Amino acid sequence: MEVDEKKFQKSLSHQTFGQTFSKRQEVDIDSLNVNMQAMTMGMKWLSSVIHYRTTRSNDQQQSSIESLGNVEMDAQSAFFHLCEELQLSLAEKLMLVLAYTAQLKPALLDPLLLTKPDSKIRYRDFGGYIDQTDGRLSPTLQTAVYLLAGKNDIKAGVYYEIIRSSVLLREQILKLKPIKSETDHPLHQLLEIDLAYYHYLMNGKKPRFQESEDFPAYVLETNKSMEDLILKPNTLDHLRGPMNFVKHYDELYGDEATRKLIKPGYVLMLYGPPGTGKTMTAAVMGKELGIDVYAVNLSRIVSKYIGETEKNLEKVFNRLQDRKCILFFDEADALFGKRTEVSDAKDRYANQEVAYLLQRIEQFPGLVILASNFRQNLDDAFKRRIINSIFIPPPDVELRRIMWRRSLPPAFSVEEPESIDRFAEKHSLTGANIANIIKLACIEALSQGTHVIATSVLEHFIRFELMKEGNVTG
Repeated sequence: MEVDEKKFQKSLSHQTFGQTFSKRQEVDIDSLNVNMQAMTMGMKWLSSVIHYRTTRSNDQQQSSIESLGNVEMDAQSAFFHLCEELQLSLAEKLMLVLAYTAQLKPALLDPLLLTKPDSKIRYRDFGGYIDQTDGRLSPTLQTAVYLLAGKNDIKAGVYYEIIRSSVLLREQILKLKPIKSETDHPLHQLLEIDLAYYHYLMNGKKPRFQESEDFPAYVLETNKSMEDLILKPNTLDHLRGPMNFVKHYDELYGDEATRKLIKPGYVLMLYGPPGTGKTMTAAVMGKELGIDVYAVNLSRIVSKYIGETEKNLEKVFNRLQDRKCILFFDEADALFGKRTEVSDAKDRYANQEVAYLLQRIEQFPGLVILASNFRQNLDDAFKRRIINSIFIPPPDVELRRIMWRRSLPPAFSVEEPESIDRFAEKHSLTGANIANIIKLACIEALSQGTHVIATSVLEHFIRFELMKEGNVTG
């Protein structure tokens, strides 16, 4: 009933993968070996749990699985990092191992199957679903509860409540899938691991939540770095506070007494005119800190139907509650706007939305960044919860000079290089404006068979951009 460790190790050897890989691929294989060996150790531990339960199935006073020892994990493995990040309990680790074992080595669950006397008909007595084609057992939530509590009904009830509210289910790392032939009760639903996390446990490449109907947010990505943020030195200096919060979060809240005195979370406001780089600043902060920035998609959040906006936001907060990340709200005043005097039911429900947001933001343990063009549009009660407000002003002449020069791709040049300084002094453009002008000018140069941008072309697109912004007329 135990895992054949030698066979596992043999299947993971470099020779198994062949000798034709490049040096980079060999490094990937080394990482794969570390992760697969960690998964193997988890399955070996699960096998011992199964053996313990099935050989003592009639003993209602069985000891808890803690007596069998914890799962052995390599500190370099994805399995270890996931358990540490989410602070998984032993019960949750068993759920995770049980779910990936059903995918990776389903035969290890065979001891949970029983055979009727004088026949070859197999059945299950501890939950699970038997596939009629290959006879394999797929575990259900009941299977996990049985492995944790045996036939002790009191323990089973306790473990059921623990794992039903597990972060693994809340973040959909593990999912419950109804079986048509069974009832809709969660105990009888299949326990499956999300495919992206299954691959993560193998290759160590952490998955990201993808925008969907159940998750109205997306990852902000950028190829920029802190050096690319063209901001005044004092503005950059103000960004250190929220970034230090993320860097030292575990250290700050590692002490229980500190957690009681200092509220979780950090709300940062970035405000200023459009095009000054608020969104890029948030994306760069996440990249610098090595964590994802999830931008809430307002078009999928805000609803005209009563209560729907809160429900949509709850999906985001629940999924990210235990994840080390940044939550970003662009055009935050659309959600966090001022409450109004209640004159009808519509006003009352709008005010309830703001009250709900205040509560959820306070409970969120990570960094929340709000971006707005107008800080004064925010609700006053919400302003008091903002720890740091940073004004991102329009760039001055010197910053505009830098933006013009850095926005020009190396493959292109300007016909009159000195015109850049003249444009920077004359036109109060933002970084977004300048990027648009350079892009259109490069396309125009290529259409003329050259990489040299004529000054007249830049002037044309500067006027075009100013007209778009309403600063000049045709």
